[in-house]
Amino acid sequence: MVRRDDIISSIEGLAPLEGAEQWDNCGVHVRGAEEVRRLSVLLDPTLRGIKAAKGEFILSHHPLFFSPIKFLSDDTREKVRELITRNQTFYAAHTSLDFAPEGVSWALARRLSLSEDADSTPRLRTGTVPCETLDEFIATIGTALGADAIRVVGDGGLPGRVGLIPGSGFHEDVIAECRARGISVLVSGDLKHHAALAAADMGVTLIDAGHRETEMPGIELVAQQLHALHTSLAIDVVEPARPWHYRFHVD
Repeated sequence: MVRRDDIISSIEGLAPLEGAEQWDNCGVHVRGAEEVRRLSVLLDPTLRGIKAAKGEFILSHHPLFFSPIKFLSDDTREKVRELITRNQTFYAAHTSLDFAPEGVSWALARRLSLSEDADSTPRLRTGTVPCETLDEFIATIGTALGADAIRVVGDGGLPGRVGLIPGSGFHEDVIAECRARGISVLVSGDLKHHAALAAADMGVTLIDAGHRETEMPGIELVAQQLHALHTSLAIDVVEPARPWHYRFHVD
């Protein structure tokens, strides 16, 4: 059994709150039992995920609330009711974990065998990968991340310098930064139409491996890190559901 506040201290040692974006809402959202036997780690605080989390302490990557609450929607009310009824603590480590030295982006870099260069940062991991062709790199991503569908913009041939941003990183200013820094390939998730057009014009290859898929290595890593710090604590990772499936129409 581990004290709740000791777990919070450990999380904030791995993912300091001062590293979070100002708009984000990292930290304790709901305070529950003081003594914890099991910790459940989530990517997304969906109602399904919260119900599946059996631990007295839930560590979620994405927050339950982002903004000050003026009205409780039915969805949020049901989630909070579950947490309070089961006396569970809910803690969100979002951008605090994204930008931690050994956080979500670091885990993605390790999973894809990125050899980081001197310009690499937790916000944009940069370097080279041991792949001779773009197709080989895409195949490596699919296998390493369990990505069943990968969208690609452009065809830069050899990977060259690669940039990695877990989650949602395909912003036009980021793509322009990649071009200016000589990064030929950017891997992230949540690609949108206009960002894809901008990348095509700039000659930057984009590989959309999925928001979920690019962040799960970091979720699995933080569970391992916390278990190493609290060996008596049972820890489980709740597998996130894919929010969509694919259907194809063939004439």
